[in-house]
Amino acid sequence: MKLIKNATAEKLRGGFYTPEPIAAFILKWGINGSSDSDILEPSCGDGVFLEQLKGKNHKFKSVTAIEFDEIEAEKADNIKLHKKTVINTDFHLYCNETTERFDLVVGNPPYIRYQYFDEEQQNEAIKVFKRAKLKYSKLTNAWVSFVVGSSLLLKENGKIGFVIPAELLQVSYAQQLRNFLAHFYNKINIISFEKLVFPDIQQEIVLLLCEKNGSDSHLIEHLELRDASELEKLDVNILRSPAKKIDFKSNKWTYYFLEQEEINFLERVAERKNIPTISNYANVEVGITTGANDYFTVPLIVVEAYDLKEFAKPMVGRSVQVNSVIFTKEDWNLNRLTKAKAHLLVFPPKENINGQKGASSYIKLGESMGINKGYKTSIRDDWFVIPSIKLSDALFIRRNNLYPRLILNEANAYTTDTM
Repeated sequence: MKLIKNATAEKLRGGFYTPEPIAAFILKWGINGSSDSDILEPSCGDGVFLEQLKGKNHKFKSVTAIEFDEIEAEKADNIKLHKKTVINTDFHLYCNETTERFDLVVGNPPYIRYQYFDEEQQNEAIKVFKRAKLKYSKLTNAWVSFVVGSSLLLKENGKIGFVIPAELLQVSYAQQLRNFLAHFYNKINIISFEKLVFPDIQQEIVLLLCEKNGSDSHLIEHLELRDASELEKLDVNILRSPAKKIDFKSNKWTYYFLEQEEINFLERVAERKNIPTISNYANVEVGITTGANDYFTVPLIVVEAYDLKEFAKPMVGRSVQVNSVIFTKEDWNLNRLTKAKAHLLVFPPKENINGQKGASSYIKLGESMGINKGYKTSIRDDWFVIPSIKLSDALFIRRNNLYPRLILNEANAYTTDTM
């Protein structure tokens, strides 16, 4: 984990800029032949959306661009585009103070963790959430508050088109956002890509295209393309009529990757009370949450270098470390003799370490790396003591290509929340 003082400028402002084909497509979808739209871009960066407005000769009534970084705001302001206003400020502050309302909000909001916000930005983000009657959490990323705030700034029949991390579809901290969007908008289209759009940061993204129309219907659709270049050939008219009804009881939007026939089948299965669930046979829990897997899960070479044998427990953390439906002690021994992270470091409270030099040295290393300042580590009495250490009889890999894998744990190995 990086400390703020060591973080890159791009990380601090979430500055990973939008490829031109994506910006062009979002504007094409959002404007859709109109000429009188008031447009907002809440995080304009150096102006890729503004350049596309100019280059494609779109007609519009006005465009307002917000940018927190002064240098980037100046670059955007130098783009020669009529009816354009660039404001160098924090979007949350702008959102809470403006009385303007917009027909279309477009952009690629910053991906900034809460710890990189200054106190004023956090306070303004909290205000945005309160206005939307949502709870603000320290797990909230900036892109979430940008989506919520932008929605609040729409006119009665408005649209938003955003480049969003694919985690929107399923992570727990975005669940209340999914619920908010499902109720707030009447039409939602999600476009995903087989290939990474931002390969340099290994971040999967989706295009989130939402529309209000004042009706009582709430529909959603998912479309997957090979890569961003296919957007140029995509007819925006096919996005006018999403066909799947939003299930407000569903926690994850990956559900909508299925065809309606498949969704109907799953719903019928769920309604049948005579079909047993896994809870009839087993207690199921997420694996151990360390707060910093790279620090607490280590290969044998680290155990030996710091003399941590007393604290190193057998573990398995990746599907490639398991070659059968049974994970044996022999399998674990083979893993630990490679560079695999086959050990989980389970430290006792500070007073019970008893001056063990290797453990003390490794804990100091963690503090020099800032591991103790992570959210999950910082709320512990002793940051290096992992809570809820449990062994399980079997392991279930969360993501395993074509089919699920259930593995008997004969090695008595611990596992992290990757399983």
